[in-house]
Amino acid sequence: PPDLEAEVASISRYRELFDAVQDIVYVRDLKGVIVDINEAGARFFGTPRQEMIGRTLHRDFQGPEAQSLKSTNEHLLESGIDRSTVETTDAAGQTRILEATTTLFHDLAGNPVGAYGVMRDVTDSVRLQTSLAEANRELFRFTQTLSREKERTEEALHEAERLHAEAERHREIAER
Repeated sequence: PPDLEAEVASISRYRELFDAVQDIVYVRDLKGVIVDINEAGARFFGTPRQEMIGRTLHRDFQGPEAQSLKSTNEHLLESGIDRSTVETTDAAGQTRILEATTTLFHDLAGNPVGAYGVMRDVTDSVRLQTSLAEANRELFRFTQTLSREKERTEEALHEAERLHAEAERHREIAER
């Protein structure tokens, strides 16, 4: 039937677009259970997409990750959107920093049922920013040192000019 073909094409197009995004894109329920995740998310976490569906990204329900989920959900219920930075581990076991934007969605009756989110790996940007800030602090310390040395050099030059002028005056007196 034409309607079924259109529906299949629509789903196929959705999956194609969903998986083409290079950031992690996911849909979850309010307990944090993944309903869908794109291929970038599966690659990042090192788990096939089908294995991630029905599971949570949180390793336990008592630690800081569970508290993060609770805080995110509270904020979502208040404002409908949450922006945060999350530190997590990627498939290679490296600590990565993700910038997350999570948006609440509702059923047809207006009840909150879940959230969809986008997570972007900003680790390199954060590290670069930290590195630049440290380099800036070092440069500032260096310029302060140069400034003090310049002042000492100027003082020494003034003293040398004074001594030279005094010696010149003594020479003139001696010549007379």
